[in-house]
Amino acid sequence: MKCSFCGADNEMGASVCKVCQKPLINADEGNSSVEKEEPRRSYFTTHAGNGQESNVQNLAENNVSNVTSESGNNFSDEKVMQEPTVMISSEEMKNYDISNNDGEKKKGNKALVIGIICAVVIFVIGLVIGLVFLLNPSPSKIFKASTNKLFDALEENSKIQSNGFYNTNINITPMIELKGVPAETLEMLEMINSLKIKVSHWADLKNNKMDFSLGFDYKDKQIIDFEVFYDKEAYMLLDGLLPYPVKAECKGCESLFNASKDDIEDARIILRAYNEALNGALKDSYFERDKEEITLNGKKYNATVSKLKLNDETVSEISKSILGTLSKNGDFVKAYARFNGIDEQEAKEQLETATSSTVVSDNEDMDVILYTTGFNNEFLMVELESNGVVLGMYNGSKKDEYILKVNYQGNNLSFKVDYSMTDDKNVSEPDVSGAKTEEEISEEDMQNALNKIFESEGYKALNDDFKAFSGYSFEELINLMMIQGNSNYNGNLQGSGQITSDFFNNSDVTFY
Repeated sequence: MKCSFCGADNEMGASVCKVCQKPLINADEGNSSVEKEEPRRSYFTTHAGNGQESNVQNLAENNVSNVTSESGNNFSDEKVMQEPTVMISSEEMKNYDISNNDGEKKKGNKALVIGIICAVVIFVIGLVIGLVFLLNPSPSKIFKASTNKLFDALEENSKIQSNGFYNTNINITPMIELKGVPAETLEMLEMINSLKIKVSHWADLKNNKMDFSLGFDYKDKQIIDFEVFYDKEAYMLLDGLLPYPVKAECKGCESLFNASKDDIEDARIILRAYNEALNGALKDSYFERDKEEITLNGKKYNATVSKLKLNDETVSEISKSILGTLSKNGDFVKAYARFNGIDEQEAKEQLETATSSTVVSDNEDMDVILYTTGFNNEFLMVELESNGVVLGMYNGSKKDEYILKVNYQGNNLSFKVDYSMTDDKNVSEPDVSGAKTEEEISEEDMQNALNKIFESEGYKALNDDFKAFSGYSFEELINLMMIQGNSNYNGNLQGSGQITSDFFNNSDVTFY
């Protein structure tokens, strides 16, 4: 028969449940004479939470069952009515929270969640504010960042020079555009834009040697190249025109090597101090900010425009601030004094005097306009604008390429400049053996040199275009000019591409 209290199976006729020791009711008898007693709740079931009541009750019943089965005793009715003693080990207690702290725990969890949410919100707000300042810096900060990059590049060049050897290459190509001009002028502009000037220069400051080369191309075809090399004496080499070098006069060439490594370091200190003083002098109130879409090298940019407004008042304030800062910079004063060959006290007095004086400008107001783009405000272009004239510079389409421009009323005079300076010592010194002086050059050699120029591919292309434009070749035009300038001129064209030696005898040209 089943116990109505705990559901345990008991033998037929038993009066007490062998598990919970509660009185059994005989189902066959209908209603038992023993009044059905509600199960008593122990301390643990009374004080445990709803979720833990069944667990504690089961634990108690299991312990009672264990005690009964181990002792083998049959409890009397009197004992059945007594509250069973439940023994719970410390390990079992850990598994059951009987302290009724659920409410407090829930409150604590809510506070923790709220705290985390508040911290996340504060972090996000701070991040947004930081990004606003980072992505939207003031015009003065953008301007300062760009000037820092410029001075860094200049400083890098000075470091290369201070090592005692530098190698510089420059190519210049005109890019002239004029509006509202006759077709003949456009043809002339096309010829000018087809020219290229090539300059290369290296110097060995430790051994007092240097080399300077200058060349002219037309439509990427060579017209003439010449080179000047200095090694105790100066020599001119005409590439393929003369079979020997020509000694040339170079007054002051030796002084080019007098600049010591200390002089270059002083120049670097002066440059860096001036940049820092300039940055400190610039205020946000001097600037205007705008957005503008510009096109450079065929590509469109949404540019940030930072405009520095320079007038008499701002120029005076900036100048005084710079001079005042420099006069208090001990390293600058020392470098400035050494660089100019004066003592430090005199240098400081010069700076202080300049600071106290009033800067007066007779020039028109000027705007310095800086165009940048992107997350890091990368440099796009800088312009100086005054009285309708705009001078500008921006990066070209490839590395070390820059575009210099002058714009007035829509007319654009620009030059593409390829510039680089390195410490590459992979250069060759020209052979100057057998050099002759200017007086030793024969007229025949001079005539042959000129003929070689006239026979060059570049000159032929230029001469053909010029004749198509003007009706005269260069040789014919030069001779006509000489005839008009000298009534005693008896020269005549000896043939295509040749000029008689009488041209040189009647001209003021001096060959070096």
